[in-house]
Amino acid sequence: MSLPQLVVESTVYPGLTFVVALALFLEAAERKLAARLQNRIGPSYTGLWGLLQPLFDILKLLGKEDLAPRSQDPVATPVMLVLSLGFAAFASLFIPWNGATSFSFYGDTILVSVCLVLSTGLLYLAAYSTHSPFNVVGGLRLLGLLASYEVALLSLLAVPYAATGSLELAEIRSKLWSSLASKPILIPVWLAGLLLGFFLILIESGRNPFSIAEAETEIAGGVVADMSGRRLAFAHLAHSVQSTVAVYYYTSMFIAPPLSGLLGLLALLAAGAAVALAVVLVAAASPRLRLIDVGEASWGIIVPASFFLAAVALAAGW
Repeated sequence: MSLPQLVVESTVYPGLTFVVALALFLEAAERKLAARLQNRIGPSYTGLWGLLQPLFDILKLLGKEDLAPRSQDPVATPVMLVLSLGFAAFASLFIPWNGATSFSFYGDTILVSVCLVLSTGLLYLAAYSTHSPFNVVGGLRLLGLLASYEVALLSLLAVPYAATGSLELAEIRSKLWSSLASKPILIPVWLAGLLLGFFLILIESGRNPFSIAEAETEIAGGVVADMSGRRLAFAHLAHSVQSTVAVYYYTSMFIAPPLSGLLGLLALLAAGAAVALAVVLVAAASPRLRLIDVGEASWGIIVPASFFLAAVALAAGW
């Protein structure tokens, strides 16, 4: 790959510009759907059907005064927020948007998962570096969810691996359906992985019923309770991009539209959007779980279930 191509793909498509635009578009669609479900109008005035509202929200925050707690580290907080966004955008380079990617290699599924972990971890460190008790409490709850989410997600990699024999996202996408057709014994395991993976995406999004990072009135903002201005803009953008990449990571592994080129891109975008809107539907219809219930569900049900599915998938695909 030439240097100009590397720069263009990293910064435009499928890199930062593309994934930020996609994240903001999905956020607008999710807000419109959530508003309709709650008998509200939602974003309506900025852009066609209000689809530009998230972009204008970010621009507004970037122009506002940045009021920081006196105890905040003036260097660490912004650096952590930028790095969090950077790792999430970097992970998007390995998603086979049109059926292939120039950055693809064997094992990139693990790298994407690691990048998403680092993005979330850096978001917590940004909250911790403010030294605000509200941010720190929200961040600790976020880390608790992250631990169970990533353990379960890494275990679920065994399902597409058992079906396709690969840990490369592009190859999984191209082979999944033909592999399941040739190994019908794996179809029930794949369906269970599809369902469990959806719950992991719901956890990663931080929405109900897993919105424990902001589970009390005094920390209603979660990890961003004491952030404003540019810091809040980057924190919000980092989380939006991270959630978007996680949705399309899941979609590439478990739904995997078997198309390439422009049709492949459109198919993956549509499938991922359907997953994101399904997350909104579940979140809008679900009350927030108690902290103790989330812990029991994560470590008592979801993680053991992911281990069991991984073991069954590997045994069936042997």
